Amino acid sequence: MINDAIAKSYEAANYVSHAYEQSFIANLHARSRLRGLNPKAPNSAKVLEIGCASGGNLIAQALVFKDAHFTGIDLSKAQIKNGKTALEKIGIKNIDLFCLDICDARRILARRSLIISSLTAFMPYTKTTARLFL
Repeated sequence: MINDAIAKSYEAANYVSHAYEQSFIANLHARSRLRGLNPKAPNSAKVLEIGCASGGNLIAQALVFKDAHFTGIDLSKAQIKNGKTALEKIGIKNIDLFCLDICDARRILARRSLIISSLTAFMPYTKTTARLFL
């Protein structure tokens, strides 16, 4: 793993995992359509979230879009373990969570129709930034 030092720092902090309105796929879909892009419909999306923590953002969306598939990656083994435990308790089947460095995620990146990140919560929404995630 390229980011071993960063991964160790994430293990030391138990950060919160929750939904972000700005990266909700229906919101991104509508905003992209208004800007002339043609993204896949949310109910058939294959979503990758980079830095998913324990999957709070994905869980909220997977409950709404049951035919979509969600994959989350995070550097924190503890966060991924907590997320998998939550998914088991809730019974959600359309999410996969992996402890993985983005630098090692080519196989996963190639199969997604939409890539989101908590970074989208802090970015201005423009046609240029939309193309990064659609």
